[in-house]
Amino acid sequence: MSKTRRLGLGILAVGAGLGFVAGGAPGLAFAAVCLVVGFVMFVVSEARGTTQKDAAQKSERVRETARVLVLVKEVHARPQRNGKFQEIGNIDESGLEFEVFLNCWLLNETDLPLQIVEPIQLTIGASDGSLRFAERVSSDLENWSLGSLVKDTRNGDKVQVVQEKLSELHTAESLECGVPRQGWLHFRFRDIRPSDFCVGPMELIVKDAMSSTHVGRTSGPRHLPGKVWPCIPNSSTKGKIDAAGALVTGRSISGNDSAFQVVSKDEEMEAYYWVVICKNRKFHEQQNIYSGHKIALCETDEFTPPPQMEPFTVRCDECGESQSYDASDLVRFQMPLVPNFKPHPLFA
Repeated sequence: MSKTRRLGLGILAVGAGLGFVAGGAPGLAFAAVCLVVGFVMFVVSEARGTTQKDAAQKSERVRETARVLVLVKEVHARPQRNGKFQEIGNIDESGLEFEVFLNCWLLNETDLPLQIVEPIQLTIGASDGSLRFAERVSSDLENWSLGSLVKDTRNGDKVQVVQEKLSELHTAESLECGVPRQGWLHFRFRDIRPSDFCVGPMELIVKDAMSSTHVGRTSGPRHLPGKVWPCIPNSSTKGKIDAAGALVTGRSISGNDSAFQVVSKDEEMEAYYWVVICKNRKFHEQQNIYSGHKIALCETDEFTPPPQMEPFTVRCDECGESQSYDASDLVRFQMPLVPNFKPHPLFA
């Protein structure tokens, strides 16, 4: 019982008692005044209690009906090993980590503003039945960009890298009803297989201040490798250290010119090549039983898509056997510069 209600009942009791004792017109008048005051205080107390009860019920209804639409439009992944980009040769390859970038939308479908509570979580179901949680990487999207390759408008023989800035999904401000919020999130998965990333159930989990959980399932495209790349400095700069610990310089791609050179921390030059795996596995299995002997065809870069071409013949530089290969056999591979390297005639 509230203090106001107790006081109102007390005034009613005192007025009735003193009015009975005093008697006559004065006692009746005093009792009437106490009755009015006590009744007013009693009604005020009931009204306050009803208002508080209604507010609590409304808050509970909001908590039960709080709804935030979580939409994952696209997912890009950069496979890495020991901090360096790793070409995927086997979909069940282990020991990799994936820099994962999600383009997300949040839409509050509740009547009241909702505050998102950190941390936002990303999970994926692995092939072994376990649920893997990604590590959230915050406030580093200025080091990454959404890239694409376009033809130079002034020279059709050249290709330029176009970089689009990534805006982080900000959750500090409350979500207003019906106002969508869009942005990118960066996560890192450790020790999952490429096949897990491609087909494993992936969920983005968002919690609000009302303790409600909202889940968005990634039904959109998953790009592996993705189009989110470390930012490439302008040609006017001398270079910068990218997320893989390499010095990268950017230029236009022209002919056989290698568009990007990667320098490891120990200053050893490493270049990207289009290679094929020699089909004479019996000869090479003692040398490299897992990934086979790689025959370099031409230099490339980290971003250029593989060429579409008819079947071609390549002679192995080690076993000497010639085999036929398709465009699907091409693999991008990073390795030390090949001395006196001559590209395959089809790529020259």
